Amino acid sequence: MSTLSPSLIARAKEVDLPALAGRYTRLRRWTRSEYAGPCPFCGGRDRFHVQAQRWLCRKCTSGRWADAIAFERMRTGAGFRETVSQLANEPILDPLTLAQAPAAEYSNEPPGEAWQKRGRALVAQAAGMLWSGAGVMWRRWLRGRGITERTARLARLGCLPDRRYDPPEWWGLPREGDRPKVWLPEGLLIPCFTRDHTLWYLTIRRLNTDRGKYVRVRGHRPGLYLGDSALKHQIVVITEGELDALLVWQEVHHLPVGVATLGSATACARGRWAERLAGKRLLLALDADAAGRTGETRWLEAYPSAVPLRWPESSKDLTEYHQHGGNLAALIQAHL
Repeated sequence: MSTLSPSLIARAKEVDLPALAGRYTRLRRWTRSEYAGPCPFCGGRDRFHVQAQRWLCRKCTSGRWADAIAFERMRTGAGFRETVSQLANEPILDPLTLAQAPAAEYSNEPPGEAWQKRGRALVAQAAGMLWSGAGVMWRRWLRGRGITERTARLARLGCLPDRRYDPPEWWGLPREGDRPKVWLPEGLLIPCFTRDHTLWYLTIRRLNTDRGKYVRVRGHRPGLYLGDSALKHQIVVITEGELDALLVWQEVHHLPVGVATLGSATACARGRWAERLAGKRLLLALDADAAGRTGETRWLEAYPSAVPLRWPESSKDLTEYHQHGGNLAALIQAHL
């Protein structure tokens, strides 16, 4: 097994930690260089503090500062190697360093054939479960977010009613000492396919958890969700997550716009996905929170002509705006 390079470990530790932590808790500015909020792990309302590249909780870390790797391992339960590899693909504080990262640390290629085969089989199985009696709760949850059955079927959404642990060989992955199996928690399965049926990643949306609502299946590659729609239109709406993107795609299909997301607040297009968005007019629709504002800044640095969308402060994101009676088509059409 190859060892992790010191540069890769250093890169993982350079993740914008307030943006990362802001996905899982609401942060408020504490000082000029520090944020505070409820702990995403123990729920303590006055214990969690985060700075640029370190964090602490008076309960979870006994008041000692820890780095981004420790944060992500506590959130996901993943091993050190997997966590470093995943964090190395997250935006770091200096966008120039991100843009100049060695190609070996960022893959333009999809997962291998074994991963594709197992992933497609899981997608088919999970889709069957969603439209069976086991998927009643998730179908109701999707309707509550405004996503129709037609949209869910077209997106090949599915559900995993029980958590499981796959042998890594099924996915064409090596065994790791502290992470011997591939974890598949219970939740809504969201596959990222491109039009040639290549599977880039699988996201699992979990409920009733304080340890991260979204999990990427091990072995994934960075993908632009709904990115094929960006090929057809000159104007592309960039959302924070896949479910927001699906809802927008559903509601504005009659408008001359594409929709896409990289699946997180702070990820910005790189490699083949940056090429796909080159020359496009982007409408940024990231969440109205600290992580969303950080992500918006990064997109504007990379695409200065991008236009941020704004909606009433009572809604955190586009889905809440829609749930509160907002007209997504009208909101977006006003910026065309």
